[in-house]
Amino acid sequence: MHRYPELMKLPEAAEKFYNEFRAVLPQEKFFTDFRFVHYCDGFQWAFHKYLMNDQSSLYKVNSQVRSYFFDNEGHVKRLALYAIFIKECMEETEAMLLDKEYYELMGKFQQAQEKILRLVNMLMGDAL
Repeated sequence: MHRYPELMKLPEAAEKFYNEFRAVLPQEKFFTDFRFVHYCDGFQWAFHKYLMNDQSSLYKVNSQVRSYFFDNEGHVKRLALYAIFIKECMEETEAMLLDKEYYELMGKFQQAQEKILRLVNMLMGDAL
């Protein structure tokens, strides 16, 4: 049994976010929606795995973020929605950690949150 079962659940934040913002996601390509949700799920899953594993680094999480920004270069609206998703995902994760009283993960979470949001802000700045 896993120590943090709530972190092992399948990512749900991407689907909720997508349903809320589906109307503003640009439709230049057929698989735009699918890829957006796939990258959002990938980010959430990589971030939760990072939090659970003491020996892990932020490499996979950062790679997810950089990959989406690279793959969608020139599509500022998509990138902005992805950045908003990451921020909301962080807020939901923080609330869940506090709700489930996983206080031992809060230090790691806060350090990672600062680094990830700095990366996202830097990449968004470059995209504009």
